[in-house]
Amino acid sequence: MKPTPHFNASGYSMTSDIDGLMLVYVPKENNATSTDYQIDKNYYWDQASVQWFNTLTGAYTEERKYSLNPNIFWVHRPWKMEADAIIIIKGLRPKTK
Repeated sequence: MKPTPHFNASGYSMTSDIDGLMLVYVPKENNATSTDYQIDKNYYWDQASVQWFNTLTGAYTEERKYSLNPNIFWVHRPWKMEADAIIIIKGLRPKTK
């Protein structure tokens, strides 16, 4: 894992291209994150999954297939204004430059 500050917008990002993993810490005051833009620009995501983690309770949302909606910039998150959360995106493959 390495910090990826150039992905930071609504949270704080770490990625591992080797493991195909992106984590974004999203403070409770932010209602959404802009991960879709960075993922679409930098990764193949057809085999990716997404899940959220609640930093207060340790609860996870159900893991589901990642899908990108080109008409929506913001990915809305659970536990708005209740708890900080981490979005976990697995199965990413870096696009070659």
